[in-house]
Amino acid sequence: MAKPGTKPKPTQLKLVNGNPGRRPLPKKEAVIDPDLYPGMPPQLKGKAKEEWIRNCDLLFDVGLMTVADRNALAAYCVAFAHWVDAEAELEGKPLIVYSATGNAGANPLIGIAKDAMMAMVKLGCEFGMTPSSRSRVEANPPNVKSKEAKKAIYY
Repeated sequence: MAKPGTKPKPTQLKLVNGNPGRRPLPKKEAVIDPDLYPGMPPQLKGKAKEEWIRNCDLLFDVGLMTVADRNALAAYCVAFAHWVDAEAELEGKPLIVYSATGNAGANPLIGIAKDAMMAMVKLGCEFGMTPSSRSRVEANPPNVKSKEAKKAIYY
C-alpha cells in the first residue's frame, strides 16, 4: 500500500541528480521506449481532439509523453472539453438557481466546470503543464528525427 505524501521521484531523475538520498534504487523499474509516438485515441472528438493535437507533439518533443502516458493525456483533454463546454453553457446564466420549492442553490454547471478544472490541473501537473509542476519535471527529448517520421510510423 502506498504511503501518503510526496510522489516518489523516478529512478532516472535520481541517477541524473546523483541519488542524493543514498537509498537503494529499484532494480526492475519499467522503462518505456521514448521514441514510440503515442497515437491519438479514436474516442477523442471535438474540443478534446483539438486539445490533444495542441499538446501531444509539444509534450513528446520535450520527452514528457510516451505511449504509456496516452490515456492520462486523453483524460486531461476530455476534462478540458468538459470545462470549456460547462463554462460556455454557464455564460449569461445565473450563478444561483431556485428549485421548484423556492430553495436557492448554486447552478449545477458551476460544479461541473469546477470538477473538470480540478481534473485538468491534477492531470496537467503530471505533464509539467503548470508553472510550479514544470519546475519539478526534467525532460528527456526522444531520439526520433522528425515529427513526420514519428507520425507515419506510430499513428
